[in-house]
Amino acid sequence: MIDFHLALDETRPTDTVIEVEGIPFFIDRFTRRYLDDELTLDHQPAQGFILSSRYEILSYGLTVYQSGEDVPPPGSSC
Repeated sequence: MIDFHLALDETRPTDTVIEVEGIPFFIDRFTRRYLDDELTLDHQPAQGFILSSRYEILSYGLTVYQSGEDVPPPGSSC
């Protein structure tokens, strides 16, 4: 199982950078291996951010963390 998190962070030399409507998204090399070429990041007030591909919902209930902020351990609720 892979846990996805959203964080406000600086880019690293090995990150893939995707810019959508002027907003840059940094995806680390490890995570990129598990993602399809097409992703959707949506927000629903009752569910938080939802990350999905054409084939499946990868994660929901995502919140945005500041760089350096503690991220909850895998399997914990957000």
